[in-house]
Amino acid sequence: MIKELKFLIFFLFIPIFFSEAQKIEFLSLSNTSDSSFYDICRLSDNEFWIGGEHGILKTIDSTRKISSISYHNQGISVFKMLEAGNYLYIAADCGTIYKFNTSNHQLEKIFTSNRFKNYCFYDMILDENGKLIICGGKSKIVKAKYAIPTGFIIEVDSSFIGKVNILWKSKFNFVWSLSQKDGNVYASAFDGKYSKILEGDIKKRKFKKKYKINALVYKIIMHQDTLWMLGSKNIHFREDGFIGAIYKDIVHISPVSGKGCVWNMLFTNGSILAFTNDGSILFRKSADWSLYNINTKRTIYAAQQFNYNSILLVGNGKTIGLLKK
Repeated sequence: MIKELKFLIFFLFIPIFFSEAQKIEFLSLSNTSDSSFYDICRLSDNEFWIGGEHGILKTIDSTRKISSISYHNQGISVFKMLEAGNYLYIAADCGTIYKFNTSNHQLEKIFTSNRFKNYCFYDMILDENGKLIICGGKSKIVKAKYAIPTGFIIEVDSSFIGKVNILWKSKFNFVWSLSQKDGNVYASAFDGKYSKILEGDIKKRKFKKKYKINALVYKIIMHQDTLWMLGSKNIHFREDGFIGAIYKDIVHISPVSGKGCVWNMLFTNGSILAFTNDGSILFRKSADWSLYNINTKRTIYAAQQFNYNSILLVGNGKTIGLLKK
């Protein structure tokens, strides 16, 4: 009961205080706003991969040297990357998955299907049985174009992408995000007004609606015993965002007004960072949220700890930067 009470007190509201100024060193910028980087994956202490719009893949090493990766991708956008064993899996648009062998450095397209040619694979996790669980939906939704938000959750074998098992599908719900804990997989699906938080038992290959959220839940992250939710108040993602959490079936949503969608969150060195559409960075070390006295002026979609003193950021306009202490 004490833990539940602390949870409610913490999420009663989000006070915003300005913290001391941090520094951002930009390593890459572009004036083309739709050339976005969407994800970062660490392959080693010395190598990170960055993927994004139009199939762009880049690497950055510990010396901050950025290199381009050339491969035959036909301009297919990259949305999610996942390292598993000796392989890096890349989920992309047009129902495409790539696999990079980190031992022999071979990159190959291992799955593409006419069945999914108008759909994107938007998020991906590896379950306890070595299966890739992938979610997504109509590609037009990601491109902010009008379409029925058909979505799905599928299961494929990570060793050989062949047969696809459909675990959940909906004609009217795009599935944005996945997370997992103790054999259960969680997903956020949005129908244009409400989000469903789905809970899936992978052994039974069944998903059910667990919670209904009156907002666009863009990202879910399971951290310890709490399922964090990030997103926007509605489809107008440039207006108001929110940070929410579910702990022992207690659901709370706290608004982040005027800063747009909260796209992602990073847990690092006992702190939490959250990134909003307008380029602001929220920071929590103890009980209160602070607002860094900086603004990237760029939407940050993903972040990873780069070294002890800095965090690697990527976002729209080919943004690659380092947030320094």
